[in-house]
Amino acid sequence: MSDQLAITIVAGRWGAGKSGVVDRVARSVPAETVVLCDALGGHDHADVEVIHVEHEVIEATPGELSGAIRADLLEAVDDLLARRTRPRHVLIEAVGGSDVPLIAETFIGTARLRRDVRVGGVVAVVDGCAAATAARGHPSLTASGFDEEMVAMADLVVINRLDRLVPAVEQRTAWELRGANAAGQVHLDVARPDGDPLPARVLALAGFAPRRPARPGGDRHGWGPVLHDRVLVDGDRPLRHAVVEVEGPLDRGQVDGWMVDLHEAAGAGLLRWRGDLALAGEERRWLGHGVRSSIAFDDGPVLDDATSRIELVGRVPGAVALAAGLQACRP
Repeated sequence: MSDQLAITIVAGRWGAGKSGVVDRVARSVPAETVVLCDALGGHDHADVEVIHVEHEVIEATPGELSGAIRADLLEAVDDLLARRTRPRHVLIEAVGGSDVPLIAETFIGTARLRRDVRVGGVVAVVDGCAAATAARGHPSLTASGFDEEMVAMADLVVINRLDRLVPAVEQRTAWELRGANAAGQVHLDVARPDGDPLPARVLALAGFAPRRPARPGGDRHGWGPVLHDRVLVDGDRPLRHAVVEVEGPLDRGQVDGWMVDLHEAAGAGLLRWRGDLALAGEERRWLGHGVRSSIAFDDGPVLDDATSRIELVGRVPGAVALAAGLQACRP
């Protein structure tokens, strides 16, 4: 519906630049068009009306979102819907440690709001300089460099401060973050002579959908697209189901390490998975928790002829984060 109130969640680590993104979006539209629900507290925004929620969305338990936080957000949105003149857009600012997808699910899963509210999307803001600095000496960017789960789930990833890096590191950082994002939308936030395109990209997000379309042609790493990505419900636990196709060459050591992570997550009950890996034409099928010792690799450090289809079902958003982690297996 064209008159639905659009909600966009802007999330990121402390100091990543979330408030700057919010201010730029607010300055790009007429006054009273955008309202901010501030889940951080204490931030000043000169160009946007701010509604402070009482309970900060900071330390949500993984896989859950407290009733107090849900009630605050829903109450704030109810008040906005009751206004004589509604805003057209609501931004919710939250740190990456929150269960950001579950904030979105709060509105998607609330029947009384579905007619009047749509979730425009989740925007992940990443400090590119900090991510690159934290990743020095590592074969790929890891959780120490950025919030992997938030980046994997986001509809748009905004990478700040890349201009502080030398070109080679800037390119590597951008490619790693692009490979970790399931939606395939990345904005490199650098100065442009033709204006600021970021606000329009944020406001034009098509929607946080339980099922996202595949990226045509895969990504710049040569990996295939995320074929299937949707939310399942197991009782009251939202689960994430992802199917990913990848194509070699693969780094043997990286694949081995990724398998260790996969088995540990499955053993802890965080996800179920199944998949197959074809090496030089010989298919090896993994079912259940799998058995690492049964996987035979060709001689040498690189698997040149390898294709794989991996299916993961797990708690939001860990399954997609593990699926996106396959890109780290590139040599």
